[in-house]
Amino acid sequence: MKQTWVIVILVIVLVGCQQSEIKSATKHLDLQGEQDHKGYIILDDVQHESVVSDAFEEDREQANEEESIEIDLPNEQSDELTIDEADQIAKQVLQDNIETMEEVQETYYTEWFQLEEGSEQYEQALAIVQEALESTISQSALNKWTELYLKEFFIYQYTLAVLQPADLNILLNVEYESDAFTLNFIQLGDVAYRETTEYEVSFVKEGRWKFNGYEMERLDESLNLTFDDLKHAYVNVGTLERYEGTLVDEFEHEGDPYLVINFGPHDRAINLRTGVDRPDVLNQM
Repeated sequence: MKQTWVIVILVIVLVGCQQSEIKSATKHLDLQGEQDHKGYIILDDVQHESVVSDAFEEDREQANEEESIEIDLPNEQSDELTIDEADQIAKQVLQDNIETMEEVQETYYTEWFQLEEGSEQYEQALAIVQEALESTISQSALNKWTELYLKEFFIYQYTLAVLQPADLNILLNVEYESDAFTLNFIQLGDVAYRETTEYEVSFVKEGRWKFNGYEMERLDESLNLTFDDLKHAYVNVGTLERYEGTLVDEFEHEGDPYLVINFGPHDRAINLRTGVDRPDVLNQM
C-alpha cells in the first residue's frame, strides 16, 4: 500500500515538474520571440532610418555645397560681352524703342499730329512718351531722347535721328565696363540722304539693358573695305538676324572699286573707298 502511494506521489511530482518546465520554456520562447520581434523592428528600423537619414542629410549638404559654390563662383562670361552679344542687345533695345513709339502713334497720332512745341498739349505728350520709354531708355538719357523721339514720330514725320537696328552695319567693336557698354560701328551711306558715319552707341544696365544715347561723326577718309568687312553688313528687319552676303561681282566705276553683294532679296553695289551703297550704279550695269 505504501508503495502504491509512493508511486502516485512520484507520478504527481514528475507531471508537475514537466508542466512547470513546459510553461517555463513556453514563457521563455514567448519572451524571446517578443524580444526578437520588437528588437528587429525597433533596432533595424532605427538603424535603417538612421542610415537613410544620414545619407539624405549628407547628400543634401553636398548638394547645398555644390549649389552654393555654383552661385558664389563669379561667372566669367558675365564680365565681358562679345561683339555678337552686344550687337543683339543693341538691335533689340533699338527695336523696342521703335515699337513703343509705334504703339503710342496708334493711340495719339491724330490728336498729336504736328504738335506745337512748348504748348500745354506738347508737355502732356512729353510726359506720356517719357513714361512709355522709361523701360528702354536710361534715366540719364530719358529727358533728351523722349523729346527727340516725340519730334521724330509726331512733328518731323521722319526718323533720321532715331537709330534703326538695320543701321548697325560694319566693323562693330564693343567696349564693356561694369554694367555698361559702348558699341562702335560704321553705318554705310547711300545716295539718297545718308552719309557714311561712325557711331558710338552706349547702353547701361538698369534692371535690363537700356539705350543711353549715341555720338556720331561723318567719315571722309578712305575705308578700303573688303568683302569680309561687308559680308554681314545688312540685317533682316523681320528677324533682326544678319544676312550672310554672297559675292556677285566686282568692278571699278569712276576710279573707285565696287563689290556687288547679295543680301537676301537685294543686290547692293558698295563703294569700297567711301562705304556708300550705289543702286544707281548697279542699275547702269
